[in-house]
Amino acid sequence: MLFFYPECTGQFVELGAIKPLDNWLKNLGVKSDIRPNLLAGMEINSQIWSVPMQTSNIGIFYRPKLFQAAGITEPPKTWEELRAVAKKLTFNKNRDHRSEQYGMLLA
Repeated sequence: MLFFYPECTGQFVELGAIKPLDNWLKNLGVKSDIRPNLLAGMEINSQIWSVPMQTSNIGIFYRPKLFQAAGITEPPKTWEELRAVAKKLTFNKNRDHRSEQYGMLLA
Protein backbone atom coordinates (compact mmCIF):
# COMPACT_ATOMS: atom_id res chain seq x y z
CA MET A 1 0.00 0.00 0.00
CA LEU A 2 1.15 3.48 -0.68
CA PHE A 3 -0.26 6.94 -0.41
CA PHE A 4 -0.27 9.02 -3.57
CA TYR A 5 -2.46 11.39 -5.49
CA PRO A 6 -5.44 9.41 -6.85
CA GLU A 7 -5.18 11.34 -10.13
CA CYS A 8 -2.11 9.20 -10.91
CA THR A 9 -3.86 5.85 -10.45
CA GLY A 10 -4.58 5.39 -14.15
CA GLN A 11 -0.93 5.89 -15.02
CA PHE A 12 0.15 3.31 -12.44
CA VAL A 13 -2.45 0.85 -13.80
CA GLU A 14 -1.20 1.33 -17.38
CA LEU A 15 2.39 0.79 -16.25
CA GLY A 16 1.46 -2.40 -14.39
CA ALA A 17 2.96 -0.82 -11.26
CA ILE A 18 0.02 -1.62 -8.96
CA LYS A 19 -2.42 -4.48 -8.46
CA PRO A 20 -6.19 -4.26 -8.03
CA LEU A 21 -7.44 -4.28 -4.44
CA ASP A 22 -10.82 -5.99 -4.88
CA ASN A 23 -9.87 -9.30 -3.21
CA TRP A 24 -7.92 -7.55 -0.47
CA LEU A 25 -10.89 -5.32 0.38
CA LYS A 26 -13.26 -8.30 0.29
CA ASN A 27 -11.08 -10.47 2.56
CA LEU A 28 -10.49 -7.71 5.12
CA GLY A 29 -14.17 -6.83 5.27
CA VAL A 30 -13.50 -3.09 5.26
CA LYS A 31 -15.13 -2.25 1.95
CA SER A 32 -18.46 -1.53 3.67
CA ASP A 33 -16.69 1.11 5.81
CA ILE A 34 -15.77 3.16 2.73
CA ARG A 35 -18.38 5.35 1.08
CA PRO A 36 -19.38 3.87 -2.29
CA ASN A 37 -19.03 7.21 -4.12
CA LEU A 38 -15.40 7.46 -2.96
CA LEU A 39 -14.63 3.92 -4.08
CA ALA A 40 -16.20 4.61 -7.48
CA GLY A 41 -13.51 7.24 -8.05
CA MET A 42 -10.83 4.60 -7.47
CA GLU A 43 -12.27 2.17 -10.04
CA ILE A 44 -10.81 1.56 -13.50
CA ASN A 45 -11.95 -1.25 -15.80
CA SER A 46 -14.39 -2.50 -13.13
CA GLN A 47 -11.62 -3.02 -10.56
CA ILE A 48 -10.62 -0.99 -7.51
CA TRP A 49 -7.00 0.13 -7.66
CA SER A 50 -6.73 2.49 -4.70
CA VAL A 51 -8.52 3.43 -1.52
CA PRO A 52 -9.31 7.02 -0.64
CA MET A 53 -7.13 8.38 2.15
CA GLN A 54 -8.75 11.80 1.98
CA THR A 55 -11.04 13.71 -0.29
CA SER A 56 -10.35 16.81 -2.27
CA ASN A 57 -12.28 19.21 -4.40
CA ILE A 58 -11.12 18.15 -7.82
CA GLY A 59 -12.83 19.77 -10.73
CA ILE A 60 -12.51 20.00 -14.46
CA PHE A 61 -12.82 23.37 -16.09
CA TYR A 62 -13.29 23.61 -19.82
CA ARG A 63 -13.79 26.23 -22.50
CA PRO A 64 -17.08 25.68 -24.35
CA LYS A 65 -15.86 27.65 -27.39
CA LEU A 66 -12.92 25.27 -27.86
CA PHE A 67 -15.23 22.28 -27.49
CA GLN A 68 -17.62 23.76 -30.04
CA ALA A 69 -14.79 24.49 -32.51
CA ALA A 70 -13.63 20.86 -32.20
CA GLY A 71 -17.16 19.49 -32.67
CA ILE A 72 -17.42 18.24 -29.08
CA THR A 73 -21.03 18.60 -27.96
CA GLU A 74 -20.79 17.77 -24.25
CA PRO A 75 -18.20 17.38 -21.49
CA PRO A 76 -16.73 13.89 -21.00
CA LYS A 77 -18.33 11.62 -18.42
CA THR A 78 -15.72 8.83 -18.19
CA TRP A 79 -11.93 8.68 -18.08
CA GLU A 80 -11.94 7.19 -21.58
CA GLU A 81 -14.05 10.07 -22.89
CA LEU A 82 -11.78 12.57 -21.13
CA ARG A 83 -8.72 11.06 -22.80
CA ALA A 84 -10.42 11.13 -26.23
CA VAL A 85 -11.49 14.76 -25.80
CA ALA A 86 -7.99 15.78 -24.65
CA LYS A 87 -6.47 14.15 -27.73
CA LYS A 88 -8.99 15.84 -30.00
CA LEU A 89 -8.20 19.24 -28.47
CA THR A 90 -4.43 18.80 -28.82
CA PHE A 91 -3.02 19.79 -32.17
CA ASN A 92 0.08 20.91 -34.02
CA LYS A 93 -0.90 23.31 -36.81
CA ASN A 94 2.49 23.80 -38.43
CA ARG A 95 3.74 20.20 -37.96
CA ASP A 96 6.92 21.24 -36.13
CA HIS A 97 6.39 18.53 -33.47
CA ARG A 98 5.31 21.18 -30.96
CA SER A 99 1.63 21.39 -30.17
CA GLU A 100 0.16 24.86 -30.19
CA GLN A 101 -2.78 23.69 -28.11
CA TYR A 102 -3.03 20.96 -25.51
CA GLY A 103 -6.31 19.32 -24.60
CA MET A 104 -5.55 19.07 -20.90
CA LEU A 105 -3.48 20.77 -18.24
CA LEU A 106 -2.97 19.10 -14.88
CA ALA A 107 -1.97 21.60 -12.26
